[in-house]
Amino acid sequence: MLTLRKLALVLIVVIVLLELATRFSSFLLPLAFSGVFSSVLLALVRRLRRRRVPDTLAITLGFMATLVVVGGVALLFILQARNLIQDHTLIRINLVRFYDALVKTIGVHFDISEVEQLAMLNQKIQEGVASILSFASDTVIVTTDIVLLLTLVPFYSFLLIAYRHQLVKAICAAYDAQTEEKVLAVLERMRWVVGQYVIGMFMVMVIMAVGISLGLWVLGVPHPIFFGTLGAVMNLVPYVGISSVALLTAGYGSLYYGSASMLLPILIVFVVANTIEGYLITPYVVGHKTSLNPLAVILTVVFGGYLWGIAGMILALPYLAALAALAEAVPGLLPLAMLVRLDKPTKTDVALAQNPEPPPPPVP
Repeated sequence: MLTLRKLALVLIVVIVLLELATRFSSFLLPLAFSGVFSSVLLALVRRLRRRRVPDTLAITLGFMATLVVVGGVALLFILQARNLIQDHTLIRINLVRFYDALVKTIGVHFDISEVEQLAMLNQKIQEGVASILSFASDTVIVTTDIVLLLTLVPFYSFLLIAYRHQLVKAICAAYDAQTEEKVLAVLERMRWVVGQYVIGMFMVMVIMAVGISLGLWVLGVPHPIFFGTLGAVMNLVPYVGISSVALLTAGYGSLYYGSASMLLPILIVFVVANTIEGYLITPYVVGHKTSLNPLAVILTVVFGGYLWGIAGMILALPYLAALAALAEAVPGLLPLAMLVRLDKPTKTDVALAQNPEPPPPPVP
């Protein structure tokens, strides 16, 4: 039973952990990404180990395979972005046309001359110079953090997999021999759930990239592969990511053709793709083993963004899935599992959680 004293202790621990996570984000973020990445890579390493490949070689081959996949996606983005930059002349011409039309509309409806609008615009530009410089400075800092993150994550992941047995032994050393087997099962379950989620979401990302690219290609939107792949990747940030790409693509398509008639069709493509992904693709590919409550997903993503920005949004769902797996295995955390998971535990699950072990037989 949760008493007032226990509740106060839990709140104090949560506040302390949040403060530590905020203050040491530069140190904890690479470790958090490494935990997710190593959970996925460990499945490949184990398959290679079953074929009697040495442990170090299996880890190295796993990293090389991952590097090929990530490098292929990065190369695709670079090639598509290069083609995108070639359209800057047409975009600039249509942007000037939109500006002239907007100035005339404002002049007619609000009785503000073009000279007055230009003076107001120049004033706003001058006021925004400081913000632009601040943004550029922040961009340099963020870029440095990203480079550091990309450097540390592979290194940490390699060490986590290479010394996984020692880490597991250290965790199990805190429990007695009877509880050790349960701890191992819970750790394996959490790793499996995170791995299943990440692999499933990668498959969803590929399907989404193909679907959105085809839809944009049918509409005649330029560079459909770039926007389709960008939308699929940004879909890792639920709700916010794909919405941003949809607005970006709609704006680009309208500027490219010089007409606002492309706005609605492009937005419809993204809405249909996101709906199919949410109700058909993700439940089928990822499966109910890792399905999460939409309310819990939204709250976790918002909290992750508040804590660690975009990186926190990306990390929110894998760790929420791991938390759900942990809550299902611990009897006292069953209510949390019922809140986080989309599928409700059955009466049998509740009974097993409340009485995880059958009572011993009576002594004759």
